[in-house]
Amino acid sequence: MIEIYPKNIFCIEGIQYSDSNSSMPTQATLEVLAENDDILISYKTCSNFEEFESVLSSFLFEEKINQEFEMIYFALKGKPNYIEINDEFLSLEELADLFEGKFENKMIHFGGDSILRVSDEEIHYFMEITNASSVSGYSLDSPLLATLAIDALFFETCQKFDEFSDIKLGFYKKYTKFCAALGFRMYC
Repeated sequence: MIEIYPKNIFCIEGIQYSDSNSSMPTQATLEVLAENDDILISYKTCSNFEEFESVLSSFLFEEKINQEFEMIYFALKGKPNYIEINDEFLSLEELADLFEGKFENKMIHFGGDSILRVSDEEIHYFMEITNASSVSGYSLDSPLLATLAIDALFFETCQKFDEFSDIKLGFYKKYTKFCAALGFRMYC
């Protein structure tokens, strides 16, 4: 029997104003993961940075809920060093400053295009300021369905290992070609 190390996922997805009433593929992917891996998923949406900050702050400051979730999944569009919601941008440094010390022991995953096309120093700064235990995401622009598929495989791999260094090794070993093609990066 394979040992499982459940890691519950808190997801916040940026949606376009026009998409606010439609079902999102990210949510459906997470629901399948929750059912298959017996993990908790908390899925929230936002259409601007005010909502983003409010939803994330509520999660982070509700200690009982916060402690149940090991991973924070930012399902947001982006460009190098920036997350985007409806043509508004926030740099990784601004995000780190906004939530200084609040991601303690959290695995942070950025699901958007090329957000992690930054230097290793910038990622380590983000981790140091926020106290995140790890950061993962993409350094290349990639189709949504491709990143959703890799996100699902990554989250599933996370359930199989206790330590992030083992997750990183196992994921890169099994999905080397996909990681290279999409610029998937992991830091711990």
